[in-house]
This record gives sequence, C-alpha cells and structure tokens, in this order.
Amino acid sequence: MEREGDGIDNPDDWTMPVSSEYIPELNDLMRKIEDRFDSGNPLTQLERAALEVYGTIGHVECDNLLQFWNSGYDPLQAIESFRIVGEHEVADALYASRWLRTVVTRAVDAEYRYPMSATEESEYQRQEATVYALFIGIPTRLYNLLSCSTPKKTGPNNPMDRSGGSDAS
Repeated sequence: MEREGDGIDNPDDWTMPVSSEYIPELNDLMRKIEDRFDSGNPLTQLERAALEVYGTIGHVECDNLLQFWNSGYDPLQAIESFRIVGEHEVADALYASRWLRTVVTRAVDAEYRYPMSATEESEYQRQEATVYALFIGIPTRLYNLLSCSTPKKTGPNNPMDRSGGSDAS
C-alpha cells in the first residue's frame, strides 16, 4: 500500500488508505444508534458490535495497526465484534497481528518510532496492507446488515416497504 511517508515515523505524514469508504447513510445510522445508547436504551449485540467495528475501522485507518494494539480499549473485543457482524476474515487478520502488542510495549526511539527488526517491519507492513484491503466494502455491508435488522414502519407511505402496502398474502 503506497503512502506519503511511512506512517510509522509520523502518522500525520500519510494519506488515508484507499479502503476508506464514506457512506452518509451509515454515518447517520451509527449516530442514531449512539444517541439511543446515550439515552439509556439497550442496544442489541449486533448494534454494539457494529458500533465497535465502525470505530475500529476509523481508528486503524487513521492511526495504524500498531496503535490498534496500543489503544486504550480492548483489541480482542474489537476482533470479536468483527466476527459478530460476519467479517471473519478481518477478525482473523487482526488476530494474526497480535504480536504487535510486544512491539508497542517497547520504548519509542528518538524519532518516535517503535524499534522493529527488518523482518518485523516487513511483516507489519504486509499485515497492515492486508487489513486495509479487507476493510474495503465493510461500510456498505455494515449498512446493509443494520438496515435489514432494524424494524421499519410498513405501509403504503413507506418507500422501504417492499410489499407495496398490500394486505394480500
């Protein structure tokens, strides 16, 4: 995956990976789910997992895979959330990168880089590129999954009602 800069030296010195996909409807849906949660309403397991997946994609794409393992939240919970929404290949790829936990425990050097051997660096770049590639299409699939699982009003005035409002069976 080509970047301006290497993303490890200076995370602000690289462009957003091509896997980024902005879907306004998904953003709106995520905001509604968050608002419901903030109002004290319980979320389904799928909704909780979707929020975590959505946030994790943004986190990894903005910060990098090393920071995924160095963040203040539980990466294994995030991996499980990918499984819950059906993104098993992404979950497996993230889990395979768990060795990065040992890298992020090392002190950074004077240039704020985590010291890695050439072999580790090569494997890190390969795994990060794999994860970014697997992210492609997840926002669309996530939106479709949540749209199908969210109860909607039915009737002739609802364009989402595929029955056409007919009472015929």
